[in-house]
Amino acid sequence: ASKLPVVAPGAALLMRILEDFIHFIGEAQKPFQSFLTVTNNLMITIQREPVSAVSSDINFPMKGRRGMKDWARTAEDKLYIPKEVFTNPAE
Repeated sequence: ASKLPVVAPGAALLMRILEDFIHFIGEAQKPFQSFLTVTNNLMITIQREPVSAVSSDINFPMKGRRGMKDWARTAEDKLYIPKEVFTNPAE
């Protein structure tokens, strides 16, 4: 049996706070509206759109996005989500 990774309580709490923040901002957004904030050590982008409208893979951070600080533009940390994650398996 493989062991699951141990997650520090502080990290789990931070993820819950971020998730609540995303829902709070997303509920206030109009469909297809996006929100971007970049600080000295944090970058968040939230885009509200129906799952059916996701037509391409998601790369974060998006290249060429305005408002990015140099550290965000040159960071080696990337997030990639294939569009297939958003498709209905019954289709």
